[in-house]
Amino acid sequence: RKPRSVARSAVGVVDGKMYVTQELKNGSIHEDVFDIQSQTWKDAGVPVPDEKECTRRMVRSSVTLEGKVYAMNTGSI
Repeated sequence: RKPRSVARSAVGVVDGKMYVTQELKNGSIHEDVFDIQSQTWKDAGVPVPDEKECTRRMVRSSVTLEGKVYAMNTGSI
């Protein structure tokens, strides 16, 4: 797996998998999943916003609630 140059990220864990939302230094965003048991990474395969400002808000923090990961900033989901 090729390393990425990450500006910011947020992480949540659900069912033994770590979901990582990243804003890359080039402004794009990416979502990865790390399977804790098998120690493997894969693309999350979930849609992420294209708008750069929305991305900045998304990757400031996250919370895991009822089996879902919510990425947010200052109360906005």
